[in-house]
Amino acid sequence: MNLAQYDPPRVREKPAAEQGGGAGKGGGSRGAGGVSGVRAPPGPPADDVLRIFVSTDNHLGHKESHEVRGNDSFMAVEEVLKKSVEYHSDFLLLGGDLFDDNKPSRQTMVRTIKMFKKAVLGDREVKVEAVDCSALGDEHEVGVVNWQDENLNIALPTFIIHGNHDDPAGQGHFSALDLLSSSGLLNYFGKQKQMDDVLVKPLLLSKGGVNVAIYGLGNIPDTRLYQTFVQGKVRWDKPQTGTWFHILVIHQNRIAHGATKFIPAEFLPGWLDFVIWGHEHECLIDPREETGREGGKIQISQPGSSVQTSLAAAEAEKKHCAYMDIRVGGDGVMQYRWKKIAYTNVRPFVYREVCLDGSNCGSSEDQVGAFLSELITEMIQEAKESFPDAPPEMQQPLIKLKVEHTGYPTIHIPRFGQKFKGSTRAGKLPSHTDWQVANPEDLITFWRRASRAPREKHKEDTEKDAAASIKQGTELLVAAEIPDLVEEELNKGTQKAGLEVLYKENLFDAVTKFVDKEDSRAIADMLMDSLKAVKDELSKDVGGKDAAGAGLAAFDQEKELQEKIAERLTERQQRQREIAGSQSNASQLLAEERGDGSPRRGGGGDDMEEDHDDDMGGSAKPPPKAKPGPKGGGKPAAGAAASKAAAKAPAKAKGGAAAKASGKQMQLSFTSQQASAAPSQDGQARCQDGQASQRAPRKVAVAAASRRQQLQSDSEE
Repeated sequence: MNLAQYDPPRVREKPAAEQGGGAGKGGGSRGAGGVSGVRAPPGPPADDVLRIFVSTDNHLGHKESHEVRGNDSFMAVEEVLKKSVEYHSDFLLLGGDLFDDNKPSRQTMVRTIKMFKKAVLGDREVKVEAVDCSALGDEHEVGVVNWQDENLNIALPTFIIHGNHDDPAGQGHFSALDLLSSSGLLNYFGKQKQMDDVLVKPLLLSKGGVNVAIYGLGNIPDTRLYQTFVQGKVRWDKPQTGTWFHILVIHQNRIAHGATKFIPAEFLPGWLDFVIWGHEHECLIDPREETGREGGKIQISQPGSSVQTSLAAAEAEKKHCAYMDIRVGGDGVMQYRWKKIAYTNVRPFVYREVCLDGSNCGSSEDQVGAFLSELITEMIQEAKESFPDAPPEMQQPLIKLKVEHTGYPTIHIPRFGQKFKGSTRAGKLPSHTDWQVANPEDLITFWRRASRAPREKHKEDTEKDAAASIKQGTELLVAAEIPDLVEEELNKGTQKAGLEVLYKENLFDAVTKFVDKEDSRAIADMLMDSLKAVKDELSKDVGGKDAAGAGLAAFDQEKELQEKIAERLTERQQRQREIAGSQSNASQLLAEERGDGSPRRGGGGDDMEEDHDDDMGGSAKPPPKAKPGPKGGGKPAAGAAASKAAAKAPAKAKGGAAAKASGKQMQLSFTSQQASAAPSQDGQARCQDGQASQRAPRKVAVAAASRRQQLQSDSEE
């Protein structure tokens, strides 16, 4: 692919002396926000040039109740929509996390609809032709773009995928983006119905002989998607005829957060021309060439977020959106140019790190407070000098000072921040317009070196951070991950039989939605889907679709049914082991190719791990025994007896015997559940079995949530 820099717009850059910046006490600082030059919008693209405006990770509604920062996310998106129109874009492409919350507040939804309604609707002609958009919509309305709706007057077509913050969840598998899509304000694509069998279909668009295929891959939990890639179950519906410019919009971890908690560029098809990578908030918008599958070269751009959601060093980089022009060159080869545009409506942010050791700040709490207050004042002045063009609503900068305080006392951070809130006037509380900073409540983060070298790190930590922690001897604190806590609960005690009906990955996802997305039905839905899948597998062995009722009852001997169930469960367990083995082998090979060696484990300092062991000690309770059915129930009573026998089986049973025993224990409830034609007494037994089955996952969910909250509080301390 040729990179054509044709007809670039004029830019007036400020001299370096006018851009300000510099270092104060405690080392250099990093800053973001404002603009360093003035870019005149380009004229309309030619009829044979297709222009795309790009932005990612807008996080509408972030800190919407904050006195100062409440409008930051909305102002940035207003700028994106305004520039999309001013730059004469053929359409706007958003890379996920439009919303900061999976369930946006009513205020956020109303403001979002008003903004998009103002920018998207109008009389401007849409020059893009929808060749094939079957990747859009649902089973009710497939492949219909909003400008083809005769009831709408679309001026700015907008396409979007979901991120990890606004992903679909709950009954019907809907996202907040579905509301905007159903109302005709944008076109939502990239949603997958199954995580273990992914088909990526493109939107095929055309303008003046320029054909563009846009592939959308909305966020899927990284470990699940990594596994699906390894198994070769991510398929790409590439057009077989014509010349196309292939663009992928993806929203996943790009940086390795463990052996499998990211998506390497090596997994992506080498025939892709350009990748827009969402989810990572650091702005690395200039395209970088990376190697895809089969040695293909791919250009990858990481635009980053349009609002600071975490006061980390990566968020201190200047933030940009961009537009892309695509055309067919004179030799028939597709060409593109990529132009970044600095955000104007981004709050200035200055980040600095300092070590108290050797700073001559004094050893008392008052002396430390005075030293840090002087540093914060310098950083505020640096922000004013570096970003003089910041909008009036964003004059108060974000300040973050990371302080290494080993051997020195700390100060009360909220009380320390009060002095930067402004002064009281006429007996009234300070107005937020008098604030010197936008975040007085969290200006400082304290950390200290560990008293001893940390133990082996937890497997979900990043290899980079773990290596740095070992080298520096620092204490590394990370938030507890739901899959780790669920895994820990499942492995409690001396009998680690594992799961036989439920897949661990499904349970991980369900508990994550239950805790993080507040989806109260996530575990129940997962359980019913899993039970249905098992019943469908069993029904295939006994005569097809009608076996769920009369087919199972047709067995003359219950022993034969039990053996069939145990055999099926053994096959499922074997498949799980093969999947886990292939994933482990692929991870090891990938690590060797990247020169990383064996993945380290990480998770927290020594004290944190000791608390972890003490709190989570004890053995797990055995699964509840099935209650005998009422008189005349027949099979329920026999099932209860078999469950007792299975529960008394030795913990060290091996091979098929163990699978058979556990199969009798956990699966005989399906006998009564599948006999839909049985009397009402059997229905009562089914109800009891279903309740017992749902209690176990819910217990794991509650324990995992409680453990995660405790670890987070330990980390904060």
